[in-house]
Amino acid sequence: ETPVSAGLAENLRPDYILFATGAEPIRLKVKGLEESKIKSGLAEDVLQGHLPERGSRIVIVGGGVVGLETAEYLGEKGNDYDITVI
Repeated sequence: ETPVSAGLAENLRPDYILFATGAEPIRLKVKGLEESKIKSGLAEDVLQGHLPERGSRIVIVGGGVVGLETAEYLGEKGNDYDITVI
């Protein structure tokens, strides 16, 4: 398990953080995220068609089924995403 923090976000330098917490969507509170330029959303937002911009660096928080399926879905879109699942 990897704790999510503003420091982790700084190291990975994502454009987007997507929370894929399971069947019950939960947007986790990450100290400093709201003040940053990093956009965030839920896996279900992506599955409803709200895709990050082409070439975005994306961190998916949640390495379970929902997180992995979201990563696969984004990968199939062919938008040159750089995806990290934690």
